[in-house]
This record gives sequence, C-alpha cells and structure tokens, in this order.
Amino acid sequence: MKKTLSKTKLILFDVDGTILDSHAAIIGHHLKIASMLGLRKPSEKEIAAKLCMPWRHLIPALWPQADATEFEKKYRKENKSEQIYLFPGAIDAIKLLGKSHLLGIVTGRNSESVKENFSNF
Repeated sequence: MKKTLSKTKLILFDVDGTILDSHAAIIGHHLKIASMLGLRKPSEKEIAAKLCMPWRHLIPALWPQADATEFEKKYRKENKSEQIYLFPGAIDAIKLLGKSHLLGIVTGRNSESVKENFSNF
C-alpha cells in the first residue's frame, strides 16, 4: 500500500458519510420537511437508499406528488439547525494526507452547503 499511496498525487473525498457523519441528520431532515408538507413518511432505509441520487431525482422518487422546488426551498431554509459531525480522526487524516497530496472534495451538494457545514470545524 505504501508504494501505491506514494505514487498517488490526488485524493478525492466524498463529504457525506466519508468526512461528515451526516446521514442520520439528512434523513431526519427529509422526514421533517415531508411532515411539514403533509407528505407520506418513508422509512429511513428507503430514504438512505436514494440519498446518492441528484436532488432533481431524489424528491420525485420519494414523493412523486410533491413540488420539488417547494420541498428544496423549505429544506434549505430549515437546514440551518442540522447537527452534523466530523467522523473521528477525519481532520487528522486530512491534515496528514494534505502534506504530500493534493486533496479535493466530490459531492452532489452545492458549494454553499459544504462551506456551511465545514465552517463549524
């Protein structure tokens, strides 16, 4: 592994579920917004299975009758209080890898959301 890592120049990280322990908060927030809009309550497992989908497909897949624009607007407005944590050791690993590698983030989130979550750390 040491030889492989030494040849690697760029390391890309996903955000949710890799650096940030955010799945429970994201699932809970989707359920909260669905409740606010009077939509059905899917299981946490059903939501989790679709979180990898782009937003424009996620909402119609879970709530076909929902106005995706309205759902997203409420989600973004109410999302400010979401509790998201770093996985233990994430910062140390990023600092260590950053000394010898170019690091980047790949995510389906918008940049504002990522910056907001990382501003707490």
